[in-house]
Amino acid sequence: MRILEEEKTTGALKIQIENEDDLWYLKNIVRPGDLIRATVLRRVEKQADMIRSKETTRKPVFLTIKTETLDFRAFSSSLKLLGTVVSTGEGISGDHQSVSVSAGDIIEIIKENWNDGEKHMFRESLENKFSTKAIFVTIDDESASVFDLRSYGIQNIGNVDSGKSGKSYDSNYSEDDYFRRISEEILLPIRDVSFLVILGPGFTRDHFMKYISDRGLFKNMQVLSFPSHRNDEGAVYEFLENQESLKILKSARIRREKEIMDRFLKNLNTNNLATYGMEDTMKSVLNGEAEIIMMTEQVFRSDKGQECLEKSKNSGSQMHIFSDIDEPGIMLQKFGGIAAILRFRSVS
Repeated sequence: MRILEEEKTTGALKIQIENEDDLWYLKNIVRPGDLIRATVLRRVEKQADMIRSKETTRKPVFLTIKTETLDFRAFSSSLKLLGTVVSTGEGISGDHQSVSVSAGDIIEIIKENWNDGEKHMFRESLENKFSTKAIFVTIDDESASVFDLRSYGIQNIGNVDSGKSGKSYDSNYSEDDYFRRISEEILLPIRDVSFLVILGPGFTRDHFMKYISDRGLFKNMQVLSFPSHRNDEGAVYEFLENQESLKILKSARIRREKEIMDRFLKNLNTNNLATYGMEDTMKSVLNGEAEIIMMTEQVFRSDKGQECLEKSKNSGSQMHIFSDIDEPGIMLQKFGGIAAILRFRSVS
């Protein structure tokens, strides 16, 4: 995300959405009641022919909506903001309007005030703090899956069956053909990725690595290979536990979430320097005990979550907002969606 302009009088921020990860950040920054300025395409009816044909055209209109709801689907390419038109030169104030935002789009945000949590998420997006771009291939001799690493989760972007066994059995099975389909059908169209990580049990992983190397494929990526016990999304999380992953994914958001969650669980089970649930986490914040406050997106967007963050602003606590769809975030939901790692535990 990039700031293009800031209006001192209104506080309006003109920003450009640079990639699809920014849409996830925007979902957690914009709240109901915020004003959004953008250019949209509005239907304009041709009055003379309206009764006969109902024909319509669309024209660009610059307007401001007061946001009511947001619609974001994980791994989609757009975020839809829905609200009521409050300012336009077209005489349509009061109409309901949606604003669809995608990578490359420019919008303006106007808030009455920015709370600390929103500022935190906005800084993350501006700094591109968790910017590691990696693709994972999990592979064995029967099937392969390809996963894209996003700031907020891992997306399956393709699967290939080798045809070696089962319903797809083909007596003319060729390992080279299997590898070719993975490379040409899924990997070759991918751009702007730093790392290609091949994971899996057995020797197929090494054979695929050699296939890539012998043909000089994916020279725009650093290609790495590591063993794993699994051949699905779980292989990626298994890799995140490996110290080798730290060398290439140290700035990946999902790795940071896993490190925090692992530390929380360890503290909870060994030294009692962890707590969870809204009531106990709030108490730890008020007592100055909380070192790291952990929240799911859902709790972060709630009034109680914002109250907790507001009370923590002078305590020196760090905060981390967990994606609702990745493994650490799903784990945090089981603890009520909010928890804290403690510096100390005060005597009651």
